[in-house]
Amino acid sequence: TNRHISVIPFPSTDGTHASGAFNLDATSVISLGMSGAAVNRPTYDAVGAGYYNASTNTGGSFSHTGASGATPILAVAFGVSGGDGVYSATYGGTAMEEIGRVWATGTGSTGVIFYALKGACDGTAKTVAFTSSKNIDQALTMQCVSYTNVGSFGKPVYAAGGGTNPSLSTTTVPAGALALNGIQVQRSTAITGYNQTSRFADARGSYDAIVVGEAAVPSINGTTITFSATTANNWGSVLLPVLPAAQAIPWDARSNTVVGSASKNISSTTFQHTGTSGATPIVAVSTETNDSPFLSSTIACTYNGSAMTLIGYVPCYSTYDITIALFGKVGACTGTACDVVVTNSPACTGIMACCSSYKNVTSFKPAATQPATGSTPSLSVPSAAGDRIVFASHNHNSGAKGFSQVTGTTRFNDNTVRTSSPYSGTTLMADVAADSGTTTAVGAYSTQSYGQGSVGAALSTASPVSIAFDAVGGGATRNGAGTASWTHTINANFLLIYCTYYNQGGFTLTATVGGTDISANSSYYTWYNDGTNFIHTRWYWMYDPPQGSQNIVLTYSGGGPVRSTQTSVSYTNVGSFLGPLTSGTSSATATGSALKMTTGGIYVCGMSGNFSAANPGTSYTSFNKTQRYNQAGITNLAQPLVIGDTPGSTSDVTFTATQPSCNYGTVIFPLIPTTYT
Repeated sequence: TNRHISVIPFPSTDGTHASGAFNLDATSVISLGMSGAAVNRPTYDAVGAGYYNASTNTGGSFSHTGASGATPILAVAFGVSGGDGVYSATYGGTAMEEIGRVWATGTGSTGVIFYALKGACDGTAKTVAFTSSKNIDQALTMQCVSYTNVGSFGKPVYAAGGGTNPSLSTTTVPAGALALNGIQVQRSTAITGYNQTSRFADARGSYDAIVVGEAAVPSINGTTITFSATTANNWGSVLLPVLPAAQAIPWDARSNTVVGSASKNISSTTFQHTGTSGATPIVAVSTETNDSPFLSSTIACTYNGSAMTLIGYVPCYSTYDITIALFGKVGACTGTACDVVVTNSPACTGIMACCSSYKNVTSFKPAATQPATGSTPSLSVPSAAGDRIVFASHNHNSGAKGFSQVTGTTRFNDNTVRTSSPYSGTTLMADVAADSGTTTAVGAYSTQSYGQGSVGAALSTASPVSIAFDAVGGGATRNGAGTASWTHTINANFLLIYCTYYNQGGFTLTATVGGTDISANSSYYTWYNDGTNFIHTRWYWMYDPPQGSQNIVLTYSGGGPVRSTQTSVSYTNVGSFLGPLTSGTSSATATGSALKMTTGGIYVCGMSGNFSAANPGTSYTSFNKTQRYNQAGITNLAQPLVIGDTPGSTSDVTFTATQPSCNYGTVIFPLIPTTYT
């Protein structure tokens, strides 16, 4: 600021002066004043003694000396012919964090893992050590390279192949950063033709040639960075963005536990975590069973004796016998060791849990889940720039190969639980800075064929908000085919439509809001079925609906119900809604229960009844929460329907109402705010 540079061109045709160019070198004071991106770029510091072992081994160690405050980055290239194990590394006795892992061809038995420990160098010689839980029988090669001015790490980029020349390109590394690269190839001769600055290369192993190097990213965003070499063999390559600036939500500390028993008698586990005072602990928990699948399971977690918020929970198999969950509690770390207690019911074969804490967290955002899939982990997590994404995956697979190509820093990647081979598994916990935008794509690679589930959520510095009721629509009733329409004045970001109907034949049903078709955003619950007569509650939802007075239309085609009732309710600050809690039975008192939920959320409940011919005009009474809509039953025209809501709380919530009927059905939606604690 307040600097002005005048460049005066000398004429080249006056016979006195020669033409010239005004050139700036990259380190001059003037240049730095004009291009701030070059000031704090991460810079190469030093390389260690390195390590090599061609014999069967489980690790090794060597020495490295880096400038005070520099960040050591360890590259480990090795091969295990019988599948991989659990790996760890330390620098000066302190655990390093895994920042990237790739296998040759993506699935091969050889590969490279990168570890780092930000700012750990102090100018003196430190021991760098790597340990494997499984014998390394295809050579081990290691080297530690340190860099100054490292603030954080970005999202890794991976590539792998066989019988081709290694090549990896990206445009996502920010301007002024450093792109660090490692290429590992299954060969015993040197990797040639490397196109960037090489800091380490070694080719002494039968299946283990490696090169580690870097490229400085120009001060222009979107610049293409390419790493390539010449070799036609199985290879894996990883690019790690080394950034000069720290993240808005920096990582703090981690701890973990693994317990297993073939007797399926594990109902709890306790371990300790020490996080900086005021930091936020996030706990990833996975469970395994070796018994017949059970239809439901309950997992809970406490930190220092206080219940943690369940951020997300998903089954990894067809039922709930295998699960992955995330828990959090804003600001709960005390600076001292605190108990982390995980409980689960019914008892299981194994529990794997990791607690990772983060600074500057104020709230969570709604989770994204990937339940019970045979695909590799892949999530699109609601987020914004400045957030940090935490995600976890569990792979129920007899091969139990660890996750690779993780799009973030790995905090836990463990396949220890092996009480019986068909019921082993691998659990991953990782985090990464959010992309700029509304979502962040995260994932990993796994060779499983079934039993994989993932959950992820954004940690935010934004203040938590509460959901608020906005408005209720006018509602409509209907007998037979045709349309049921009403007006709803919307000033909110979420719209929920309840539709309950009694029918004896089939038909199709569609819904529009302000002319926009939302028929695909629908599901239903059948709470009465005697083989001839059916009663359903169907729902539709819409995020960011059109604002102001809108016409909502439900259309019954190809027939229609004997009687139906439908209306809509809208709410502000809704980030997501969980799958509804449904119940139905024969009772004069309709009841619906909801589990405890995060403060700031809301439960929305809709109840419908099957009134008898003796009581054709009755409506619900004594609804015990805030009532938003109540339609009496009308013979051959309207199903009774009451809708209401209540704030989420740390205690269980129950909805009740009275209506003289022989059957009822209840559908409760937990709405989660955009940010919450």
